[in-house]
Amino acid sequence: MINDDDIDDFLSHVGVKGMKWGRRKKHTESRKEYHTRTKQEFSKYNERKAHNIFTNASLAGDDVILTTKFAGDKHGSILTGKQFVDRVSKGEAFDVRLTDIQAFKTFPESKTFSRAAGYEPYQKSSRR
Repeated sequence: MINDDDIDDFLSHVGVKGMKWGRRKKHTESRKEYHTRTKQEFSKYNERKAHNIFTNASLAGDDVILTTKFAGDKHGSILTGKQFVDRVSKGEAFDVRLTDIQAFKTFPESKTFSRAAGYEPYQKSSRR
């Protein structure tokens, strides 16, 4: 049985003032166009990332440490830039999504490494 004290403790929600219910934003592109556009953007992103990693690895040589996964590997590999460039130059395919530069040598003559900033993650664009 409900009494007056229970009604006072009841929490009610009536919405947000000014909120328009049931309205959707009109998009200028269809879902199919959006899907193809984001796939193209993602492939361009991966191409740029692979190019930048390969360029940095070839320039730095043994002064950089990378993590990657080559085709056929069960687990990822930790390589120097020179080792990475040698394997890619031989034609081995690597997974761009799992490849990143982890650390650079602090100074060329030192044995210490500092953590790299990494490549910026892919940001999926919104539908237009």
